[in-house]
Amino acid sequence: MPKLHHGLAALAFLLPALALASSPLDEAQRLIEIGRYTAASGVIERHLAGHPDDYRGQLLQALALAGNGQTGEAMNRYRQLIDRHPERPEAYNNLAVLQAAAGQLEAARESLLGALNSHPAYAQAHANLNRLFAALASEAYAQVLEERNPGNRSRPALELALIKQADTASAPPIIVAAPAPLPAAPVPPTPSEPVETPFDPSVARAEVATAVQAWATAWSRQQVDAYLARYAAAFIPPDGASRRDWEALRRLRIEAPAFIEVIPEGLEIELFSPTLARADFLQRYRSNTFSSNERKSLLLTRGDAGWQIVVEQIR
Repeated sequence: MPKLHHGLAALAFLLPALALASSPLDEAQRLIEIGRYTAASGVIERHLAGHPDDYRGQLLQALALAGNGQTGEAMNRYRQLIDRHPERPEAYNNLAVLQAAAGQLEAARESLLGALNSHPAYAQAHANLNRLFAALASEAYAQVLEERNPGNRSRPALELALIKQADTASAPPIIVAAPAPLPAAPVPPTPSEPVETPFDPSVARAEVATAVQAWATAWSRQQVDAYLARYAAAFIPPDGASRRDWEALRRLRIEAPAFIEVIPEGLEIELFSPTLARADFLQRYRSNTFSSNERKSLLLTRGDAGWQIVVEQIR
């Protein structure tokens, strides 16, 4: 089964360095950073006794439990956080980390998709999902190899990153109520007023299919700027490359051939929400120097610029 790198201290996480704790939860977070999970649990429990609904305290409590090896209890705490705060991505992400460590890759995939459904631009969830898709592809390939050569099956290590800091930017906005207006006679809507269109899955799938075809067309026509515009700002390039280096390499590879033809064949689209979808297809690529046929998976989110790619994975 895929395994996480041993020890929470070895996992990348998103939080600023704290030179001096200024609150009980700051102290608990500092203790978690240095691996003193039992001490951190005590600090957190005392804080939650007086603030039982504190989101950050509950998140840190689950982290401390996981650090102490109480994986089952930590997973339960993350599920409780998801039930209470479905709009926050951190618990989904961290539950996925523990599920992946237990070899529950499909469950981890669903949890990460939940994180992106709650917050489509959350970079850590995108990075983890990219790694997870690679692991799922490797797992499928390993199964084929085992069928051909029983007993000789190896799996690459899977490392997903925990989120150890509640991201205030992902919290819902605070709405301050305005003074109640004086009663007024109701005004019937006029034909010029916009009417909200209900979500139609068939329309969304058609939009995703159009976006995928536009991506392939821009690539085929070697229109690099139009091609790169199909990738969202939150796109995580493969192999840890920076976005700038990845774009420079893509520009070089697209402009160099005398011609390119890219055909997405057998497109299958799975909608996870009105703003999140996955497109699977056989990518037929041909140029004057190279040709290939490979399965590809694109994870797309819908924003102001329409459907854009956030994860690209060869399967």
